Amino acid sequence: RNTETLKQPLLSQDVSGKGDQVYVLPCGGLFDYVAAPHWFCELVGFFGLGLVAWHLHAVLIPMGMTSYLAGKAVASTRWYRDNFGDKYPSCRRHLVPLIW
Repeated sequence: RNTETLKQPLLSQDVSGKGDQVYVLPCGGLFDYVAAPHWFCELVGFFGLGLVAWHLHAVLIPMGMTSYLAGKAVASTRWYRDNFGDKYPSCRRHLVPLIW
């Protein structure tokens, strides 16, 4: 059930009217700059909590999450490029807008 919920924003009804579903590229907002804007915002929140708490564990958790989500963002970018080819914007970054 959860995978269907996660895939829903990427699915759209086929224009042929057969009822088939096809993947579409997300666009607008931060999706114009990165493949995974939701993970970028999550990292901003983690780093914000780390700064507010200013405790060793609160600082280490965002670093671990950064490495984890960076790998997922690279995998997402590969998936988009494999499935959409030339339609995928070449200027779109993995996780951090305008940087990486």
